[in-house]
Amino acid sequence: MPKPPQERYPTHLFPEIDADDEYQFAATAGQQAGRPYWMINLNVQGIRRLFADFLDRAEHDPRSLTQRSLNPSRARKLKRYILDETLPGNGFYILPPLVVSVDAEEYAFDEVADGMGHLTLPSDAQFWLGDGQHRAAGLLMAYLEAPALLQQETVGVMLLPDGGNQIRNRIFLDINANPSKPSKSLAVLFNDRDPMAAVTRTLIATGWIERFTNLERTTLPKQSPDLFTLNGWRDANYALLVNCPEAEWGDVAGRFWAAIAQAIPQWKQVARAGDKPINTQRLRQETICFHSITLAALGLLGQRLMSDQRSLTTLKGLKGVDWRRNNPDWEGLFLIEGRIVKNRQTTERLADYLYSKFVSG
Repeated sequence: MPKPPQERYPTHLFPEIDADDEYQFAATAGQQAGRPYWMINLNVQGIRRLFADFLDRAEHDPRSLTQRSLNPSRARKLKRYILDETLPGNGFYILPPLVVSVDAEEYAFDEVADGMGHLTLPSDAQFWLGDGQHRAAGLLMAYLEAPALLQQETVGVMLLPDGGNQIRNRIFLDINANPSKPSKSLAVLFNDRDPMAAVTRTLIATGWIERFTNLERTTLPKQSPDLFTLNGWRDANYALLVNCPEAEWGDVAGRFWAAIAQAIPQWKQVARAGDKPINTQRLRQETICFHSITLAALGLLGQRLMSDQRSLTTLKGLKGVDWRRNNPDWEGLFLIEGRIVKNRQTTERLADYLYSKFVSG
């Protein structure tokens, strides 16, 4: 049972506004597809006034909301993100502008200069969040938890006039029809909050590794000149370092992968190539020692060595591995009907195979 509005939005945090008051905003006017729109900024008070009815709707019926139902857990996740990063001088969070349609019989935009001016909308205007309901809900939740931190915070809003609700369905559909998330490798490249990503970026700064690591793709096409992906390195480092104190990550990873590069002949060949051309396509097609499943399995192997307090010198046993793709040992281990299957189970099987046959003795 949802709380009544006076409990959800207590008056000491959200002063009451006369329902007959017009909406007035400082705004910048723009145009797309011949249609006007305005860019405005809203603080938490404005978000509550414009969108409380939308966000607090008891029945989350997509047909009436003109978009997906509000997911409370997603809103709470955004709340946590905002609160964790709202630190004066140090914190950083970003909420992209909300996209909102407004159903109003009339509006007035009084231009002051160069498309900037004052926008006035009637008190009975209806606002529909076409994109950004979780951002709006998360900011409200964060304010309710820490009002002193967020009193001055604002979020941008793209406001589109939509008399008769002609375009509000299109707004949600067009924005969400073709989403494109950054690849996992790009997330590793740019994520300065993830210490494992930072260790991985430092690791690939090693000349030969950087030369053969793709910084954008999560998987490599057959014709790629690269041998590794940045995300593959991050996953391998996680497997290696998950039980290791964070202060030791850089040193442990550096020593371990240097030992691997000396132990696997194909790695050693690439590491010593310098600027000489390497047929990387042939290496990836004919061997499995550069594939992401092998990287991850090697990381697990290193984790086990540390757990068993064994020396890195035992990795010399990897010189005896037949890394050719047509090695019959791979079939059923991680090669299923000739295709590499990478998941937790097959990665662990490969790590167990390498450890028991070539390292533990």
